[in-house]
Amino acid sequence: MSKLDEVIEKLMELDEDSLKALLAIQEQQIANATSRSVSVDSLDNLERTLIAQPRGGYDRETINAGDRYLQNFNDQAYKLMCSDLFNDQDFKLKFLNASKENSNQAAALLTQALTNYLKLGDPIAVITAVAIVKIVFSGVSTIASATSTTICDIWKSKVNEPEISNPQTSTTKTTPVDKAIEA
Repeated sequence: MSKLDEVIEKLMELDEDSLKALLAIQEQQIANATSRSVSVDSLDNLERTLIAQPRGGYDRETINAGDRYLQNFNDQAYKLMCSDLFNDQDFKLKFLNASKENSNQAAALLTQALTNYLKLGDPIAVITAVAIVKIVFSGVSTIASATSTTICDIWKSKVNEPEISNPQTSTTKTTPVDKAIEA
């Protein structure tokens, strides 16, 4: 089992609020770093954080901050995977098929897309991918029989409408992490 698979497995055990809070905490750690450091922006660091952090009990401000980050990344991921902006149809099909069969595999593939195409760091990408997979596909009992169009329709209902109304807009936005890295 790879490090990514191990981290995904641990993240899948968390509830939505814990994932949002963890996303905010990781964003803050990266933004506070004076330079991009392996110890801050790595799966090993995220794994240590998962072991050290208590489950639940996060304050509402942290959860809300994570929710804002998640919504932004969710919108970008939706545009990447469900629009014509991303032309790797084989990868999209692989992801959509995985999302019907294995949520951990879907999260791993989405993590790969988020790091490669949206340039998110590994910890941010994996938390975002797991949260998207859990939130978008939660409570959908017919996901196994869903088509890629159905999956994208379900996903569309979970994104901010103004963000997806113009699919020609850039899929990348400057985040606090980007600003910290550029500094």
